[in-house]
Amino acid sequence: MEVREGYAPLARLVAQQATEVAPLVVGIGGGVAVGKSTAAAAVSELFAPGRVVVVATDGFLKPNAVLEAQGLLHRKGFPESYDAAGVEALSLREVARRLGVSHQAPYKHFASRDHLLAE
Repeated sequence: MEVREGYAPLARLVAQQATEVAPLVVGIGGGVAVGKSTAAAAVSELFAPGRVVVVATDGFLKPNAVLEAQGLLHRKGFPESYDAAGVEALSLREVARRLGVSHQAPYKHFASRDHLLAE
Protein backbone atom coordinates (compact mmCIF):
# COMPACT_ATOMS: atom_id res chain seq x y z
CA MET A 1 0.00 0.00 0.00
CA GLU A 2 1.26 3.46 -0.91
CA VAL A 3 1.62 5.94 1.96
CA ARG A 4 -1.01 8.31 0.55
CA GLU A 5 -3.54 5.49 0.30
CA GLY A 6 -3.30 5.15 4.06
CA TYR A 7 -4.91 8.57 4.40
CA ALA A 8 -8.08 7.57 2.51
CA PRO A 9 -10.07 6.85 5.73
CA LEU A 10 -9.14 10.28 7.09
CA ALA A 11 -10.08 11.91 3.78
CA ARG A 12 -13.47 10.15 3.83
CA LEU A 13 -14.11 11.40 7.37
CA VAL A 14 -13.15 14.95 6.39
CA ALA A 15 -15.30 14.72 3.24
CA GLN A 16 -18.29 13.61 5.30
CA GLN A 17 -17.86 16.51 7.70
CA ALA A 18 -17.38 18.92 4.79
CA THR A 19 -20.88 18.11 3.54
CA GLU A 20 -22.29 19.08 6.94
CA VAL A 21 -20.19 22.16 7.71
CA ALA A 22 -18.92 24.70 5.19
CA PRO A 23 -16.28 25.88 5.29
CA LEU A 24 -14.68 23.11 7.31
CA VAL A 25 -11.35 23.91 8.94
CA VAL A 26 -9.21 20.91 9.84
CA GLY A 27 -6.05 21.20 11.90
CA ILE A 28 -3.33 18.55 11.83
CA GLY A 29 -0.90 18.80 14.72
CA GLY A 30 2.19 16.94 15.80
CA GLY A 31 5.88 17.14 16.43
CA VAL A 32 8.63 18.15 14.02
CA ALA A 33 9.03 15.94 10.93
CA VAL A 34 6.22 13.51 11.79
CA GLY A 35 4.38 13.94 8.50
CA LYS A 36 1.83 16.71 9.10
CA SER A 37 2.44 18.29 5.70
CA THR A 38 2.45 14.89 4.02
CA ALA A 39 -0.87 14.01 5.64
CA ALA A 40 -2.41 17.35 4.65
CA ALA A 41 -1.20 17.00 1.07
CA ALA A 42 -2.40 13.41 0.82
CA VAL A 43 -5.86 14.24 2.14
CA SER A 44 -6.18 17.36 -0.03
CA GLU A 45 -5.30 15.37 -3.17
CA LEU A 46 -8.35 13.19 -2.60
CA PHE A 47 -10.68 16.19 -3.08
CA ALA A 48 -11.63 18.04 -6.23
CA PRO A 49 -9.27 20.88 -7.19
CA GLY A 50 -10.09 24.12 -5.40
CA ARG A 51 -11.96 22.44 -2.54
CA VAL A 52 -9.03 22.37 -0.10
CA VAL A 53 -6.46 24.93 0.95
CA VAL A 54 -3.48 23.78 3.00
CA VAL A 55 -1.91 26.41 5.26
CA ALA A 56 1.17 24.62 6.56
CA THR A 57 3.26 25.93 9.40
CA ASP A 58 6.37 24.98 7.42
CA GLY A 59 6.00 28.26 5.55
CA PHE A 60 6.32 30.17 8.80
CA LEU A 61 9.63 28.62 9.86
CA LYS A 62 12.76 30.71 9.62
CA PRO A 63 15.13 29.45 6.88
CA ASN A 64 17.67 26.83 7.99
CA ALA A 65 20.54 29.28 7.36
CA VAL A 66 18.95 31.78 9.77
CA LEU A 67 18.25 29.08 12.37
CA GLU A 68 21.85 27.90 12.10
CA ALA A 69 23.21 31.46 12.43
CA GLN A 70 21.04 31.97 15.51
CA GLY A 71 22.08 28.63 17.00
CA LEU A 72 18.47 27.38 16.75
CA LEU A 73 18.67 24.68 14.08
CA HIS A 74 18.35 21.99 16.76
CA ARG A 75 15.16 23.77 17.93
CA LYS A 76 13.44 23.71 14.51
CA GLY A 77 9.70 23.46 15.05
CA PHE A 78 9.81 25.05 18.48
CA PRO A 79 8.18 28.48 18.91
CA GLU A 80 11.47 30.38 18.68
CA SER A 81 12.14 28.90 15.21
CA TYR A 82 9.06 30.52 13.66
CA ASP A 83 8.96 33.84 11.88
CA ALA A 84 6.53 35.62 14.21
CA ALA A 85 5.94 38.41 11.67
CA GLY A 86 4.82 35.83 9.08
CA VAL A 87 2.37 34.25 11.51
CA GLU A 88 1.03 37.65 12.50
CA ALA A 89 0.52 38.54 8.83
CA LEU A 90 -1.90 35.64 8.33
CA SER A 91 -5.42 37.02 8.18
CA LEU A 92 -8.87 35.46 8.01
CA ARG A 93 -9.36 37.48 4.83
CA GLU A 94 -6.38 35.69 3.25
CA VAL A 95 -7.65 32.29 4.42
CA ALA A 96 -11.07 33.10 2.91
CA ARG A 97 -9.45 34.26 -0.35
CA ARG A 98 -7.52 30.99 -0.64
CA LEU A 99 -10.70 29.02 0.00
CA GLY A 100 -12.65 31.07 -2.53
CA VAL A 101 -15.32 32.09 -0.03
CA SER A 102 -16.60 35.44 1.21
CA HIS A 103 -14.14 37.27 3.43
CA GLN A 104 -16.84 37.16 6.12
CA ALA A 105 -17.36 33.36 5.93
CA PRO A 106 -14.65 32.42 8.48
CA TYR A 107 -16.29 34.67 11.07
CA LYS A 108 -19.32 32.36 11.06
CA HIS A 109 -17.06 29.76 12.66
CA PHE A 110 -14.25 31.72 14.35
CA ALA A 111 -14.49 34.93 16.33
CA SER A 112 -11.04 36.03 15.19
CA ARG A 113 -7.82 34.90 13.56
CA ASP A 114 -6.47 34.02 16.99
CA HIS A 115 -9.43 31.68 17.58
CA LEU A 116 -8.74 30.00 14.22
CA LEU A 117 -5.08 29.50 15.11
CA ALA A 118 -6.00 28.19 18.58
CA GLU A 119 -8.28 25.48 17.13
